Amino acid sequence: MSAIHTIPSEGQQVHHSSLTRRVAIVAVTFVSMLIAIPTAHASVGGEIIKAIGRYLAKETGEEATEQAVKQMTKQVGEELIERTAQKVVREGGEKSLVEVGELVAKHGPDVVRALDNAPDAMPVLKLLNELPADEIGKAASRLAS
Repeated sequence: MSAIHTIPSEGQQVHHSSLTRRVAIVAVTFVSMLIAIPTAHASVGGEIIKAIGRYLAKETGEEATEQAVKQMTKQVGEELIERTAQKVVREGGEKSLVEVGELVAKHGPDVVRALDNAPDAMPVLKLLNELPADEIGKAASRLAS
């Protein structure tokens, strides 16, 4: 048997192994795309988790350890962080998520809880941004409870 097949419409000879290689490349590309979609989707909360690290560094005066960030993330709840991040992106886009990250870094995780408790995150985010800096943490704490 010959490893060469003729494609009548093209009139070209194609090696069977070359065709198999092309199919494999297409399959790997497709699977990679399927894997990348949930990964990108799941990482929306990463901005908030990084902000928690910045908040811990500000509070302790030293760089937050990975363990400390994980502990606070666990206290807040990864599901709550992800849900809040998705809500913020859906309502206000990536720019709003960056704003939330900045507020969390400065005023702590109650900002996340306050936004999660709100039916719509954008009015709460706007309110927090309009408050004097020394009142944001207190307001977020009240809205979080």
